[in-house]
Amino acid sequence: MIKKAYDLELCPSVCPSFDTFVMRAKEQLDFDYLPDFGDFEHEACMILAEVYSLAPDSLLKISGSMKPAHIAQGVFAKLTPEHLQMVRDNFMRIDYPVYNKKLYLRTALYNSVFEISAHYDNLVRVDGLIPTTTLASKWQK
Repeated sequence: MIKKAYDLELCPSVCPSFDTFVMRAKEQLDFDYLPDFGDFEHEACMILAEVYSLAPDSLLKISGSMKPAHIAQGVFAKLTPEHLQMVRDNFMRIDYPVYNKKLYLRTALYNSVFEISAHYDNLVRVDGLIPTTTLASKWQK
């Protein structure tokens, strides 16, 4: 059996409270709702857990600027499985190397809360594209 970094039973962290934040992120993103929950989704949960574990007055780099952790925590608390799937779909379409994936994904998750409606509206209006993911079925006619 290959140990995955996200398997809490096989690889518990040295800080039990971090595992609590990971479980909170997994519950928030509703594992059962996502049809093909994999490494990408687990990495996103780890990013969320890291943000949730920060002291509210600490600073966090998002979109190239430093933001108070309590602001990021509030925004990340609004993430849904749909946001995660949008970020994953967009990430899979990238055709250039991303060197700091963690920072890129943290920023993409943060921004997804502000732009998910506009994103899908744009896909439908420009070139008539319809997302092909299972979560996007509500956008199809």
